[in-house]
Amino acid sequence: MAAGFLKSAAFHAGLETDFAIEILDARQAATGGCAHIIREIIRRAPDVVGTSIYLWNAQRNSYILAEVKKHLDGLRVVAGGPEVTRDADYILQDRAYDFFVFGEGERTWVELLRQMRSRRPVFTDVRGMAFRDGEELFVHPLHQPIVDVNEVPSPYLEGILDPADCGEILLFTMRGCLQGCSYCSWSARGRLRAFAADRLHEELLVARKAADRLGRRVIVSVADSAFNTSPAFWDFCGSAKQINRDGSLDIRCFLQAELIDDAVARALKEAGVCTAEIGLQSTDPDVLANINRRDDIDRFLEGVQVLKDWGFPIVVDSILGLPGDTRESFEQTLRFNRQHNLSPLVFNLSLGHGSKLRGKAAEFGLRPDEHPPFYVYETEHLAHAQITEIMRENVGILADSDPLDDLQFPLAGAWAAQMPPGNGQDDEQGRPASAPITHISVCAGTGDDQHRERVLHESILRNIAGHVTLSVELTEETDAPDLAWLETLLARAVERNPFSTWTLLFEGGNARLRQAAVEFALDRKPTLRSFLGHRDLLYPDDIPRVRNRPFAVYSIEPVSAVTRLPSAHYLSYLRVQALDDSESLRAAADAAGAGLVVDTPAPLNREDKVRSFLDRLVALHESGKALFFKDWVLQRYWQQNYVKSSPRMIARHEVMVRGDGVRHLELGEADLYLDAIVRCGLSVTGQHGAEMEEMIVDAAVQHIRAISEGI
Repeated sequence: MAAGFLKSAAFHAGLETDFAIEILDARQAATGGCAHIIREIIRRAPDVVGTSIYLWNAQRNSYILAEVKKHLDGLRVVAGGPEVTRDADYILQDRAYDFFVFGEGERTWVELLRQMRSRRPVFTDVRGMAFRDGEELFVHPLHQPIVDVNEVPSPYLEGILDPADCGEILLFTMRGCLQGCSYCSWSARGRLRAFAADRLHEELLVARKAADRLGRRVIVSVADSAFNTSPAFWDFCGSAKQINRDGSLDIRCFLQAELIDDAVARALKEAGVCTAEIGLQSTDPDVLANINRRDDIDRFLEGVQVLKDWGFPIVVDSILGLPGDTRESFEQTLRFNRQHNLSPLVFNLSLGHGSKLRGKAAEFGLRPDEHPPFYVYETEHLAHAQITEIMRENVGILADSDPLDDLQFPLAGAWAAQMPPGNGQDDEQGRPASAPITHISVCAGTGDDQHRERVLHESILRNIAGHVTLSVELTEETDAPDLAWLETLLARAVERNPFSTWTLLFEGGNARLRQAAVEFALDRKPTLRSFLGHRDLLYPDDIPRVRNRPFAVYSIEPVSAVTRLPSAHYLSYLRVQALDDSESLRAAADAAGAGLVVDTPAPLNREDKVRSFLDRLVALHESGKALFFKDWVLQRYWQQNYVKSSPRMIARHEVMVRGDGVRHLELGEADLYLDAIVRCGLSVTGQHGAEMEEMIVDAAVQHIRAISEGI
């Protein structure tokens, strides 16, 4: 979104004839590994690169741009975003960057480009930034916040950003924040300034058209600090009521509970808001005073009750590690949530450079990590061991545990033969496809050198995604798993992609081989630089929870098997012979491990039977057991209709390494929908329910139509 604002501002200022401004493809930026992104930037050979720095990407961006600079002489790098502040020395001293933009960046960006256009640029004339000249850093006065934010053109209305690219649109109805919470960077963004009603109306129309093109709902994330404090709130809701009558837009927002009454709740409901998040960081008055919040608890409860009466699912945010919080006061906040039937979500306190609290860390006895995301591991009243203990006791409501609801098992190995011609390519040379590799599937039964070379081919190592699932099929042909190639693969891949994260799945063979494989992988765990690694230091490792982490290793064990592996490192596998197989479902209730993997026979052509089958698994899910499905159709259906989470974009690039060669498969959503139609028998039997038809057939038709129109 920030890149779109900057490009829009530059074009609005008439700079499009002087600069060809390109935005890195959203999927590449979000899913690509470091080597993939580095190669793409070098290929484009820019003169200037701009980047937004947040807690989660600060170290990754630095690494990527430092590597790019080694290949592009004279490259200038401009850094902005919430972490770029006048006291962020770890960024200001970083040689990966040349210019540093503070606060709202559009005016500074335009002024900077105008100077770069000049034969004799005078960067000292540009306000709102710092720049390096040799060993000296020059820091300039700040710009005042933009008074009329409508001066900044909408990147959606300018055609610069397309919500259909990611199935999601990020919208701001305003800039600024009413509250001055000291833990948050919003407090530095000035008074409230709203975007015009007609602009917001047109942006909602763009989102609606994207939903029509995709053939499914589009997520609209209203990214205001508190949506119902926006001066544009009523106009936005009125437009959404008109545009979103059929619920094509899944609107989500953050609200201030004290300001909610029946009129506000009605407007939200009629607009199609599906999810509301509310902040109640603590119920302790002293703690609230320490973070500059003045919550009225009684009024808070009144607002929450109104939302409940209108049927809104509510998530209530709290923070662990706030100044002045003790174990008792934090547990008091949790008891308050339970007493009032609220759904809490607990975040660990981070001290970003955009927050006022960072400057008061010593005063309050807060001891943060020295690396982003600057988690507070200890406070004056909470020792590190106490924070860890609280997290262990409340694992089910920890936001920063990043629980996964989709392991994304490789698809290509099972259904490659059913894919449309042209998607797969047998490739002895391992030439990469265009998209980052998301899945690698290896049969470890063969031990020849040629097989290892295929796995370790440079084209695979330099093209992996930001997260990779490596599925290893073991066989019983050997006494011990031949996994020397795995150690080399991880070492070489991590060398090129130090911020990529990995999930390793070992299947097949026997219990002894799987245990040996898991232990082998864990003993050779690579050193990864992902910010998730800092969460690993914070998060108790002995909790059997399937979560997003830098390096996760699981054995897939039959549900009735006995294994010596710790429960945190295996998943129980249940093969259900029929959707009405009650005996198998009873066995699932006793499954151990970190989660349960359910495999079902095809076809899944009866929506009523699918729903009945999944209904019987709800109790397992509610007990806290993680459930996964090998079939992508069931996985998505489960997420959308039961877990109520948003499935990831399902386009994939899978690599299968077998004894007869390497096969690359790039699978777009249209390919997968077609696969679902074939496997589920929908194209021949016609025996399907309305929801399955809507989800699969209609979506496939929409995708194919969109592709045809684009050719």
